[in-house]
Amino acid sequence: MAIAAKALGVGRSTLYDRIASDPELKKLVDAANQVPIDNVEGSLYRVATRERTLIPRCFNHTRPIAAVCPDCNRPVTVEVPDADVKAIQLYLTNKRPADWKNRRDVTVENVVPVDAALAFARAVSEAVNLYVSDAETRRRLVEAFDAASAGLEHSPRVH
Repeated sequence: MAIAAKALGVGRSTLYDRIASDPELKKLVDAANQVPIDNVEGSLYRVATRERTLIPRCFNHTRPIAAVCPDCNRPVTVEVPDADVKAIQLYLTNKRPADWKNRRDVTVENVVPVDAALAFARAVSEAVNLYVSDAETRRRLVEAFDAASAGLEHSPRVH
């Protein structure tokens, strides 16, 4: 935006105010801001599909050229190395989070209602009280039961 503001002869805040107040201008600016993001997505696609971008370069010199080297008049091309995939992913995650955010879709099946879980916990508690006579075994079962039912609200305690 600094370059655009300078080219127009206005300050950045003036340009931002104008964009905020003019929906058509905002739409144009938003579309223009998508172009570099689209280019980055394209470079990730090219890396994924093993496409190579060719840039004309002279065999005798390291600088890019238009079609032929002005020094020796020979046309050549050289492959551009693969882009830094992690940098591309970070850029896209920040610029288009809705499309690139690392998210996991979780589906929960066979959910036990809390009432049923509490009823089961009460049944276990009664079974421990009725059928376990050894004090040490009962103590261990109580500790295990308490640890397992800690996440349940109003979990019954084994006595």
